[in-house]
Amino acid sequence: MIFSTHNIAFTFSLLMLAPISLGARLSLCTKWSVRFGWLVATCPNDANPPVQVESSLLLNQIVSLNKESQFIWSRNGGYDDSCDGLYVENGILHGNCVVAGGNHTTVEATLDLATYIDNYNGFLISNFTKSPMVPAASSNVPVPSFFQIGFYLERTDCLPPFQPLDFSAPVKCKPFEDLNDTGVENRGWSIALNDGYELTFWNTNDCLGEPLAKLGLKDTRKFCQVLPSRVNSMSLRPLFNADYDLSLAFGKPLRSGEKCAPSEC
Repeated sequence: MIFSTHNIAFTFSLLMLAPISLGARLSLCTKWSVRFGWLVATCPNDANPPVQVESSLLLNQIVSLNKESQFIWSRNGGYDDSCDGLYVENGILHGNCVVAGGNHTTVEATLDLATYIDNYNGFLISNFTKSPMVPAASSNVPVPSFFQIGFYLERTDCLPPFQPLDFSAPVKCKPFEDLNDTGVENRGWSIALNDGYELTFWNTNDCLGEPLAKLGLKDTRKFCQVLPSRVNSMSLRPLFNADYDLSLAFGKPLRSGEKCAPSEC
């Protein structure tokens, strides 16, 4: 169950919230962490305060670095390529970021998350590139620790060569190039690891039409599965509580730079 707030693929009804003061309830969230480009926290539900919701937000889509190696809000994203030791304290994102041309010198970068992120009924949601929309219910798939999925496209006989693919973020649509020169037929698949995604295969190049297969957590550790025709594109959606902009979901693999808040380590 996902709640991409740009292009919703969510089986429950969605609620548009009335305008509020951003950041007003962000201070109520706890258990902050930044993992593999995702911001994670546990926040109280406004409608039912005893209920605590763990959710995630793809921070690497909307935060980048300026020329001074400081965090800025940007649709280009990509801060995670240059920063480590990321954590949140008192609503402020902290990280050590490499200075451009500085011979691997790092500086501390900070960013007030409340500028474009708030707690909406327990869910971390950004309004930087889109209007906030909130799901009516929380997913029963927990927010993962590593946000990873690893799978293979392969020949129908499951013999090498394979095409290994590893992602830590959603993918709107990824077409596959002609791989005949490698011997990969793209008509078989194996899933070695899935932390919480729905993986869809298509025989079209644009992820349109009837999918060849929709694969979820139940398909993890299945190997040498044969499809009726060749995979020409794929899409990937989180099943856990996840806020992201699908128009920016290019599926670039992310690396970790995580740390809990000092008061919670």
